[in-house]
Formats: sequence, C-alpha cells, structure tokens
Amino acid sequence: MSNNNQPHALLLLAHNEEQIGKLYEHYATCITHHRDFWKKHSTEEFKHAKWIHSLIELVNKGIIDWDTKRFNEAAIRTMNSYVIELTEKAQKRCPTTVEAISDAMSIETALIERKFFEAFESDNKQFSDVISSIREETQKHLDEIKHLWNNYHNR
Repeated sequence: MSNNNQPHALLLLAHNEEQIGKLYEHYATCITHHRDFWKKHSTEEFKHAKWIHSLIELVNKGIIDWDTKRFNEAAIRTMNSYVIELTEKAQKRCPTTVEAISDAMSIETALIERKFFEAFESDNKQFSDVISSIREETQKHLDEIKHLWNNYHNR
C-alpha cells in the first residue's frame, strides 16, 4: 500500500470495530441475562470506530506516518470475515453465553496480539490519545470478558 492508502487502512480498522460492535449488539438482544454487559461493549466498539474515523483528518494533513510492511490487511480482512460469520450464525441461532464469551475472548485477544495500530506512528497528541484509549479499552474488554468466563467456569 502506498501512503495515500492510509485512509483505506484506517477505514478497514474502523469497519472491523463496527462489525465487532454489531456482533456484541446482537448478543445483547439474544443473551438477555447479560444484556447490559454486551450493550456496553457494543457501544464502546462503535465509539472506537468513531475515534478511528477521526484520525483520517490527521492522515490527510500528513500528520500520521505508517509502515506498510507492518500493516497486515489480510489479517484485518480475515478477522472481519470471522466476526461477520459469527454475527450471521448468531442471527440464525443465539449462541450460549459460554459460546459468546469464548468468541468475544478470541476476538479481543486477537486485537491485542495482532497490534494492528502499531503500523501507524505520530507525535500528534490526538493520535496518541486515540490509540492509547483503544488499546486500554480493548485490554479492559478482554479482562471483563475473562472475568465473566471465570464466573461461568467456577460455578
């Protein structure tokens, strides 16, 4: 990818967050005994997407640099397809709580391990704040999902 594809790369990342938000939103509608948990996480995923969209202005101003060798578009597309597939399955048959937790744990772990945002760099405060906030909230999501997982397995 060339530098003028930075907005495209950010849009892929934002789309991925939106798809995760849609999955969690669906979990909120069908796993009613944890509706608030899934709704909260869904809302936060949509917020992450908005934050990523806000970075496109910085890209257009040339404030964000990126290493195209560190940006793995195929990995993002694979994750996105996986999340869409989970959403489609959940629309046909509501997953059990344990299935939903397991899938969410897998998604949030992959987001952390893949370090998608490490391909982007900037000294700009808005950029650093957005990236730091997304990292922190993703880790918080994973911790909360693991906590819920432990509650189910320690019964």
